[in-house]
Amino acid sequence: LLAQLLCRPLLGVVARAAIPKKPRWSHAVWGAKVQQCCDSVFKCTYYAAMTTWGFALLRNEPWVPRVLGGSGDTRYCWTDGLPFQPVSGELRQFYLTAVGYHLSEVAMLLLETRLPDFWEMLLHHVVSTVLVIFSYVLNYIRVGSLVLLLHGATDILI
Repeated sequence: LLAQLLCRPLLGVVARAAIPKKPRWSHAVWGAKVQQCCDSVFKCTYYAAMTTWGFALLRNEPWVPRVLGGSGDTRYCWTDGLPFQPVSGELRQFYLTAVGYHLSEVAMLLLETRLPDFWEMLLHHVVSTVLVIFSYVLNYIRVGSLVLLLHGATDILI
């Protein structure tokens, strides 16, 4: 939340230069487009960093399949004493970073001006936050880390 709010002024300078103000746009419309550009660049950077971190962190784990750059199989998500599987400190940090980001998305949505898709986005962010939190609490971190990795990789382009 804080990082995204701090990045807006820094990225805003570049966005204002990159997005020319059209005569038919009011100052508020142009400002909204600049703000959305800043948020999109921040989210792209976040997802690129999380995806890179996730691949580096998970590539040698036995539950990461070959199609994701690993050397194992997803069946190991469900072995080793589930739900009492050991979790490394770095994987826990990766997961809690994702939880924090999802919580900040809910907070940003509630704090900002409401757009027409407010309720749909609120439902989306609340459900994804609850899923990430419950998978952490119930120790489904192995399969949850794969889901976070896949969703993060596809969200870079969104």
